Amino acid sequence: MRAVRRAVLLAVPALCALASCGIPTTGVVEAGGAASGVVPTIRVYFVAGGRHPGRGSP
Repeated sequence: MRAVRRAVLLAVPALCALASCGIPTTGVVEAGGAASGVVPTIRVYFVAGGRHPGRGSP
């Protein structure tokens, strides 16, 4: 059991090192302005039982 555990503990870092081989590090990439939300252009009303839940009349 110790041999299996030792093999796993040695294999995991080796596999991680091999998986990242060849990927260069980069700095911050400027790609324009900050993200902004979408401005809503359509209002949606939810109706339950023929009536608007926030109002007394349809």
